Amino acid sequence: MYPPPPPSVGIVLLNWNRWKFTLACLESLFRLDYPNCFVIVCDNDSSDGSIAKFQEWAAGRQSAPAPPVPDLRTLTAPPVDKPVAAHVMSRSEAESVERTPPAPLTLIQTGANLGFAGGCNVGIRYALAQDAEYVWLLNNDTLAAPDSLRHLVDHLQSHPEIGIGGSTLLSLHHPSHVLALGGGRLRRSTGTTRHIGEGSRWPPSEQTSANLETQQMDYVVGASMLTRRSFLETAGLMDEGYFLYYEELDWAFRLPTGMRLGYAPSSVVYHHEGGTTGGIVRTHYYRSLIRFTWRHNRRYLPLVLARMALRVPEALLHRNWQELAALLSLLRPRHLPQG
Repeated sequence: MYPPPPPSVGIVLLNWNRWKFTLACLESLFRLDYPNCFVIVCDNDSSDGSIAKFQEWAAGRQSAPAPPVPDLRTLTAPPVDKPVAAHVMSRSEAESVERTPPAPLTLIQTGANLGFAGGCNVGIRYALAQDAEYVWLLNNDTLAAPDSLRHLVDHLQSHPEIGIGGSTLLSLHHPSHVLALGGGRLRRSTGTTRHIGEGSRWPPSEQTSANLETQQMDYVVGASMLTRRSFLETAGLMDEGYFLYYEELDWAFRLPTGMRLGYAPSSVVYHHEGGTTGGIVRTHYYRSLIRFTWRHNRRYLPLVLARMALRVPEALLHRNWQELAALLSLLRPRHLPQG
């Protein structure tokens, strides 16, 4: 008697004007040693010809950039065999399609910049419609180790109470530098977050390694989140009111009774460290912070607003006009939650 096939996993990447990052990620994903997965790239109305670049890559006419560190070059080179079967569809087609065997690569044009939650939700709906038992949300500026998904799925299969599982996130530029060990902690009084293990070295000491799986965390870092189908069906998809930031915290705070967060230390993902953010991005950050605090930690909202107000003179002193504009635009009464 043959063993049952491993659970089906839909892998969702969100792209917006960053096709080079996404191509490198795709090269790593098509090297995964997990046998039952399919990849979905949701494009949030990019203006840089991203969809065409993805099609050219799948056909073997466009190469992916090499990682910045030679030790990681094997994650993307030599190129995987081409062509890779790819299917392009619109958002309406993706959200109305009946269950069919999904293509190894599905490219969904969302038609607008829906933000992180909105764009990913398009891919999640499609994955669930194809009977995926798990959905892996992965940042497009990551490279996945070949066994990263297998370790994630094995961990959640062994712990059916885990609704969302995280990976070990290492720096793409400094692979021994930890960005996060699965998740992070939230300071409710200020709304600030701290990634667990950030700045430490990888691999960890033997003593530290023994305690990694049982560490307490308030959220799974959004760069790599394996979600269980039953969690998605019970808690719902990501709240699209968060255009950017705090989506994973809101999700973690909506865990159904009996479910918890988890971390698979052996699932290693290399993440490109973000650069500076512009004014509109800061506005989204503070707006999401206010929304999250209002929904889940309402008694701390005055402290969160006070902290934001204290940043105004600091931004003025350092002539950080984008930060200043973001703060002032959201501290006006008409932008604050009512009722």
